[in-house]
Amino acid sequence: MTLDAHSSGYRLDDERSDADLIRAVREGDSAAYGELYQRHHEAAGRLSRQLLRGPDADDLVSEAFTKEVVTIQNGGGPDESFRAYLLTAIRRLHVDRIRAVTRERP
Repeated sequence: MTLDAHSSGYRLDDERSDADLIRAVREGDSAAYGELYQRHHEAAGRLSRQLLRGPDADDLVSEAFTKEVVTIQNGGGPDESFRAYLLTAIRRLHVDRIRAVTRERP
Protein backbone atom coordinates (compact mmCIF):
# COMPACT_ATOMS: atom_id res chain seq x y z
CA MET A 1 0.00 0.00 0.00
CA THR A 2 1.09 3.54 -0.65
CA LEU A 3 -0.12 6.88 0.59
CA ASP A 4 -2.02 8.69 -2.11
CA ALA A 5 -2.06 12.47 -1.77
CA HIS A 6 -4.97 12.77 -4.23
CA SER A 7 -7.54 10.75 -2.35
CA SER A 8 -8.33 10.25 1.27
CA GLY A 9 -6.11 7.56 2.71
CA TYR A 10 -4.27 4.56 1.45
CA ARG A 11 -4.66 2.79 -1.86
CA LEU A 12 -3.27 -0.28 -3.51
CA ASP A 13 -0.58 0.40 -6.11
CA ASP A 14 -2.86 -0.79 -8.93
CA GLU A 15 -5.78 1.47 -7.92
CA ARG A 16 -6.21 4.78 -9.66
CA SER A 17 -6.28 7.97 -7.62
CA ASP A 18 -9.39 10.12 -7.45
CA ALA A 19 -7.65 12.62 -9.75
CA ASP A 20 -7.04 9.86 -12.34
CA LEU A 21 -10.66 8.73 -12.07
CA ILE A 22 -11.99 12.26 -12.44
CA ARG A 23 -9.90 12.73 -15.60
CA ALA A 24 -11.23 9.43 -16.92
CA VAL A 25 -14.85 10.47 -16.24
CA ARG A 26 -14.22 13.69 -18.18
CA GLU A 27 -13.02 11.52 -21.05
CA GLY A 28 -16.24 9.49 -20.97
CA ASP A 29 -15.20 6.48 -18.87
CA SER A 30 -18.37 5.49 -16.98
CA ALA A 31 -16.54 2.69 -15.16
CA ALA A 32 -14.31 5.33 -13.58
CA TYR A 33 -17.38 7.06 -12.20
CA GLY A 34 -18.56 3.72 -10.83
CA GLU A 35 -15.25 3.38 -9.04
CA LEU A 36 -15.60 6.87 -7.52
CA TYR A 37 -19.12 5.91 -6.45
CA GLN A 38 -17.93 2.71 -4.77
CA ARG A 39 -15.07 4.53 -3.09
CA HIS A 40 -17.13 7.40 -1.64
CA HIS A 41 -20.73 6.16 -1.35
CA GLU A 42 -20.36 5.03 2.26
CA ALA A 43 -18.99 8.39 3.46
CA ALA A 44 -21.72 10.21 1.54
CA GLY A 45 -24.36 7.99 3.14
CA ARG A 46 -23.00 8.61 6.63
CA LEU A 47 -23.18 12.37 6.18
CA SER A 48 -26.62 12.22 4.61
CA ARG A 49 -27.99 10.08 7.45
CA GLN A 50 -26.70 12.69 9.92
CA LEU A 51 -28.71 15.33 8.07
CA LEU A 52 -31.88 13.37 7.21
CA ARG A 53 -33.76 10.22 8.19
CA GLY A 54 -35.02 7.32 6.09
CA PRO A 55 -35.22 7.25 2.31
CA ASP A 56 -34.70 11.01 2.09
CA ALA A 57 -31.08 10.42 3.09
CA ASP A 58 -30.60 7.99 0.20
CA ASP A 59 -32.28 10.43 -2.18
CA LEU A 60 -29.88 13.16 -1.11
CA VAL A 61 -26.87 10.92 -1.85
CA SER A 62 -28.27 9.95 -5.25
CA GLU A 63 -29.00 13.54 -6.16
CA ALA A 64 -25.51 14.67 -5.14
CA PHE A 65 -23.78 11.91 -7.11
CA THR A 66 -25.91 12.63 -10.18
CA LYS A 67 -25.17 16.34 -9.96
CA GLU A 68 -21.45 15.72 -9.59
CA VAL A 69 -21.14 13.33 -12.53
CA VAL A 70 -22.87 15.82 -14.82
CA THR A 71 -20.63 18.61 -13.57
CA ILE A 72 -17.48 16.54 -14.08
CA GLN A 73 -18.56 15.34 -17.53
CA ASN A 74 -19.07 18.99 -18.49
CA GLY A 75 -15.51 19.83 -17.41
CA GLY A 76 -16.33 21.39 -14.04
CA GLY A 77 -16.03 20.16 -10.50
CA PRO A 78 -12.97 18.99 -8.67
CA ASP A 79 -9.65 17.98 -10.15
CA GLU A 80 -8.52 15.96 -7.13
CA SER A 81 -10.57 15.92 -3.93
CA PHE A 82 -13.76 14.21 -5.04
CA ARG A 83 -14.91 13.27 -1.55
CA ALA A 84 -14.64 16.80 -0.18
CA TYR A 85 -16.50 18.14 -3.22
CA LEU A 86 -19.21 15.48 -2.91
CA LEU A 87 -19.77 16.04 0.80
CA THR A 88 -20.00 19.79 0.22
CA ALA A 89 -22.59 19.13 -2.49
CA ILE A 90 -24.63 17.01 -0.05
CA ARG A 91 -24.58 19.79 2.55
CA ARG A 92 -25.62 22.40 -0.02
CA LEU A 93 -28.43 20.25 -1.39
CA HIS A 94 -29.67 19.72 2.16
CA VAL A 95 -29.69 23.48 2.78
CA ASP A 96 -31.51 24.00 -0.53
CA ARG A 97 -34.19 21.52 0.57
CA ILE A 98 -34.63 23.33 3.89
CA ARG A 99 -34.96 26.65 2.08
CA ALA A 100 -37.52 25.21 -0.34
CA VAL A 101 -39.67 23.92 2.53
CA THR A 102 -39.34 27.24 4.34
CA ARG A 103 -40.49 29.14 1.22
CA GLU A 104 -43.54 26.88 0.88
CA ARG A 105 -44.79 27.82 4.35
CA PRO A 106 -46.82 31.03 4.60
